Amino acid sequence: MKKLSTPKLLIILAVIGCVAYWIFKESEDTQQLHRPINELVFPHFEPERVSRIVLDKGDQHTDIALKDSEWKVVSDGDKPGNIPAVQEAIAKVKTFQKRDIVSQNPEKQKSLEIDNESSLKVAFYDADNQLIQSFLVGKNGPYYNSTYFRLDDSNEVILINDNLRATYTPWKGKWVDRTIFDFDQMSIQTFEIIRGDSSIFMQKDNEGNWQGLHPEQFTPKQDELDRMLRAFSTLKTNDYALPEENNSYAFDSPLLTVKEMLNDGAEYILTIGKKDEQKQYYAKRNDRPYVYLLAEYRVNMFNKDLAGLKALIVTPESDLTIQEALQQIKEQHELDQAEIEAIENEAIPLDQNFTADTSIALENTLNQNQLDNEKQLPQIGMEKTPQELIEEAQEPVIPPAPSLPEQEIEGDNDMTQQNTTNTAIIDNTQLPEISIETSQGTILLQLFEDDAPNTVANFIALAEKGYYDGLPFHRVIKDFMIQTGDPQGTGAGGPNYMIKDEFSSRKHEKGTLSMANRGPNTNGSQFFITHKPTPWLDGKHTVFGKVLEGQDIVDSINQGDKMLKVKVLKKRDHQYIPEKL
Repeated sequence: MKKLSTPKLLIILAVIGCVAYWIFKESEDTQQLHRPINELVFPHFEPERVSRIVLDKGDQHTDIALKDSEWKVVSDGDKPGNIPAVQEAIAKVKTFQKRDIVSQNPEKQKSLEIDNESSLKVAFYDADNQLIQSFLVGKNGPYYNSTYFRLDDSNEVILINDNLRATYTPWKGKWVDRTIFDFDQMSIQTFEIIRGDSSIFMQKDNEGNWQGLHPEQFTPKQDELDRMLRAFSTLKTNDYALPEENNSYAFDSPLLTVKEMLNDGAEYILTIGKKDEQKQYYAKRNDRPYVYLLAEYRVNMFNKDLAGLKALIVTPESDLTIQEALQQIKEQHELDQAEIEAIENEAIPLDQNFTADTSIALENTLNQNQLDNEKQLPQIGMEKTPQELIEEAQEPVIPPAPSLPEQEIEGDNDMTQQNTTNTAIIDNTQLPEISIETSQGTILLQLFEDDAPNTVANFIALAEKGYYDGLPFHRVIKDFMIQTGDPQGTGAGGPNYMIKDEFSSRKHEKGTLSMANRGPNTNGSQFFITHKPTPWLDGKHTVFGKVLEGQDIVDSINQGDKMLKVKVLKKRDHQYIPEKL
């Protein structure tokens, strides 16, 4: 047998060595190297030493520090810090476990967004501004709630079983505490609204019932009062005003002042001044130094007169006709002609036999002649507001709201001429926000335009056209979600077009706003909000927002409750025109 020459043998060995190195290297980059489950990344981290947190990603920078024993967002004008968010950010560091090392190759870092240029940088400092610990956060991992993680002095990329991008986001909206009031609504004992020289004073009696005492004795509308008390006890600001002289806010001649006293004697006062250029109201709490900015819809929750708070009590005699009862309401409660006509034009006789014979509902709504008949109101004492009379008359059916023809939401002549009454704040530095006023209260949501731009464009376009106003929550499943957005109220309706799915790293967590569909790329106008995490929906439905305030309202929605008004509160400076299939 012929022997191989030494040079040829060396070449063969070199080739074998290269192949072996390539196989080993590829294996290192693609396989996870498992470490013991109890090996902590930062076993000696001391949370109590942290006095400052610095977050940087690209041109985004957030600096939160302890100042005079209070957490402040020093990179945003010393606004008060969100203490739960700060505590979570610090506490989580002790939980990081070195379980799965996915790469030790520096060349792989960029694709995982864990390199020095594209990663999110997190640093903790002590009271002397000495660095305690720092690390880098990459993109979300392949599993639910996982994130790529790296120490800044190491090439080991670790897969952490947590959504660190959400925990340590440099978006300032997370770190600023927007709370104005936060106490139990049931502890409120007195409530007063002062407008100019007039005031309305209400007090809860020993049995827990509210009574109006000034300017006269009256019975408040319980639903309206409950909404006001809930809004006041959980009030949050849109943002904080820039420092100015107090007289520039018009607090010396306010639009209104709201006072309440708790059953422990604590008193809280909110003074609401003038509007700013963005049509937000300046507001001030009596015991805090901050000046808040409130959206108009929030102020309108408290800007009520006596007629808006006073319940209409009607106890008709046995021979009283509907026409006579309506006249009695008009005289007793000083309704103007428009208000009484609203009842006349909508009311259906509410007799005991109002069932199938009258279920054709609105098309046969009684006119003036029909109201003159001898049908009688129920022979029981009752408290009915004009709106309740109307709503009860409509109960047998849900009148279909017409779908907007496709041409109405398409083309320059319509979409570019969106609702001119919209008062949304224009802010290119933040994500859009919307409010959904429901029959149970108001829900405030943020829209993920960066993750689902076309879905957000579609939603804002429909909302600004008034498409969603008055639509019911046609599907409500306890401990799962509430669904709405169908103009037919059946679950089968939509805007007569579809848009594509937009899947991102966003997950279906509690309070997630997501699109309903019939399969891939069949999104229209229907959406849902979750009661709890629903990870089985990830990658199947487009997540395009989350609840900022009002998760309790989401949880209280019943099937058949309505979206009274959907408002765009904040958006970016461009047209919102969806691309349709």
